[in-house]
Amino acid sequence: MSLIRRGIHTLLVGACFAGFWCGAVALAWIYAPAIRLIERGELARRRHVQPLLRRCFRFFHATMGALGLVELRTSNALARLPPKPRILVANHPTLVDVTAILSALDDVCCIVKPSLMRSPFIGRLLHVAGHIDGGGGEPTSGAAAFAAAASRLREGSSVLIFPEGTRSPLRQLHAFKRGAFELAARHDVELLPLVLRCDPPALGKGVPFWAQPIDTAVLTLDADEPIGAGSWAGRTRALCADVEASYRAQLGISSKTAP
Repeated sequence: MSLIRRGIHTLLVGACFAGFWCGAVALAWIYAPAIRLIERGELARRRHVQPLLRRCFRFFHATMGALGLVELRTSNALARLPPKPRILVANHPTLVDVTAILSALDDVCCIVKPSLMRSPFIGRLLHVAGHIDGGGGEPTSGAAAFAAAASRLREGSSVLIFPEGTRSPLRQLHAFKRGAFELAARHDVELLPLVLRCDPPALGKGVPFWAQPIDTAVLTLDADEPIGAGSWAGRTRALCADVEASYRAQLGISSKTAP
């Protein structure tokens, strides 16, 4: 019986992600070009595309919850946030953290890894939605990403950055990088830490679909206290360390940095 349940669960997970990617490719190749023809300005395009994607992400998470795969729960604090540009930082325990955050918050642009931004399948959709190529780690690409993020803030959008740079190890955290904190301090915008928890752990890095927990995983998304980052100008290394320590305390993770 457990093997049957495992097989059904694996098929459902695979079907959800197959549907997600088919929908994303269709939007990238049909909707995104149409919006480029209708709206000439990048900001106007973004205002069209992001609400649609938010509804798609909500549907994706509602489907996973209805199928007993991953149930998303968001805190009331997120709904009460006043609209204004922020730097959002978050830990990254699952494959669906980005979609969870974008389903809950309006007008958010993400720093995205280059392989997705340059993908022939979905790259054009990410571009028209205003997401930002994070680059390959070289100084020039990092400066370009920093400048693009600053532009989004000036236009009134929030910017989501995962300071670990990749998904978290199981029940651990990678050391936080300083870029998000430097960006918030330099542009004197609010820094909002988002805390994600997944119990039991699911859709983690390096775990194949067939090894996911059979029981419904509950993914919770909470907002921590906002930080006025402008007062930390010149001390962003300390701000980064303080925020990382806060995450470790809340998640019950030792101060030892994950490799």
